[in-house]
Amino acid sequence: MNYDSKIIEVLEEKFHEEMKIIEDSSIGVAVSGGGDSLALLLLASKWAKSSKKILRVVTVDHHLREESKDEALYVRTVSHKLGLEHEILDWICHSRKGNLQAEASLARKRLICGWANEHAIATVLLGHTIEDQAENFLMRLARGSGVDGLSGMKRLKKLFGKLFFRPLLSFQRVDLRHYLCHQNIKWVDDPSNEDMKFTRIKARKILKNLQYIGVNPRVIVETANRMEKATFVLNDAAKDIGKKYLRLRFWGDVEVDRQLFKMARNETYLRLLAHLIKWISGNIYRPRYNELNDFALELNKKTFKARTFGGVIARSLDKKKIVLRREASVPTFITQVPAKKFIWDGRWKITLTSNQLGHLEKIGPLGDEGLAQVRENFPTSIPKEGLRSVPTLFCNGLVVASPLLSFGKGLTCKLNYTKNELINSLNAH
Repeated sequence: MNYDSKIIEVLEEKFHEEMKIIEDSSIGVAVSGGGDSLALLLLASKWAKSSKKILRVVTVDHHLREESKDEALYVRTVSHKLGLEHEILDWICHSRKGNLQAEASLARKRLICGWANEHAIATVLLGHTIEDQAENFLMRLARGSGVDGLSGMKRLKKLFGKLFFRPLLSFQRVDLRHYLCHQNIKWVDDPSNEDMKFTRIKARKILKNLQYIGVNPRVIVETANRMEKATFVLNDAAKDIGKKYLRLRFWGDVEVDRQLFKMARNETYLRLLAHLIKWISGNIYRPRYNELNDFALELNKKTFKARTFGGVIARSLDKKKIVLRREASVPTFITQVPAKKFIWDGRWKITLTSNQLGHLEKIGPLGDEGLAQVRENFPTSIPKEGLRSVPTLFCNGLVVASPLLSFGKGLTCKLNYTKNELINSLNAH
């Protein structure tokens, strides 16, 4: 066996070892055409064949460059040569203002999750490498991130109901390109990878210079791993205090005992509040520290009455309690469902009596218009404001069913978490 063959064998064995945690029979893989993702495609294809798994390939054409369509078609060609099904999803950017790369990344994941739903795929592979992890660390360091931000990208992360798995986080780019060259597979070099207007590219350039003083990707990742371990310790403290001072209502309200702010350290209750806001609002990103701290300071005032923050309404119930609830205007209506059972608004397990919605039917928050229609069914135990965001089935603007009001038929619902599950999910986020 020559030297090159030995490297290839080691890479494939390492990849097979990473994939041992995946038990699904059908897996998705997102491929852009770059070197990292194409290497992932080849490694995953070989693994899938030996493991007798079904592998489906998806590429998102972002239309940000003229070459993007040809690149997506190239991935299709490679996929078909490997005997794999491939699908191209289109994303059109309506504005190039703000953080374009972050917006494109989030849009890709939304599209991929929709595609995964259609094919009953629970896990999607992404091709991030050890260099991506190191660049991510530097970018977050520049933003002044704390322990959580510096813990790096997660190997496993749940997003929009799907599990994203990064099996190449311990792999180096140079080895993956060597793997492609050995199999005569070309890859696409995105010209934006040289554009210094992007923060990630600046981090990439700086990382090369840092290696002169011994700060290389592996050292940075080791630091990120230690940060992740510290995060678990901090989360455990937040979970302990949450179990004592929180109450989860069956209609989705979270009641907070004001003693929380006296009995817990600032970092502990901020961590818990950030988690609650993400869960209630459905946001995938934690609130910015300064904004979150200002919000907490306001909650802790004796004169506090009410305010909104990140899709959440905070309201004083009495001298002892504050309630956090979903803003009714934020949840979106849906006219198509992925399955008979699915998660809506990130918090609700919905079960339909049929496999799909009928003509003119939609599911969304009850709202004021819905409340006006079912006024006689108001349960005295649930505040009116708390009812506005509960799951409801409408047909042509009329309420057909709102399970929490025991009104109508067509769907049932319950919260996706118990109180303990919600608090314990701190370490999953």
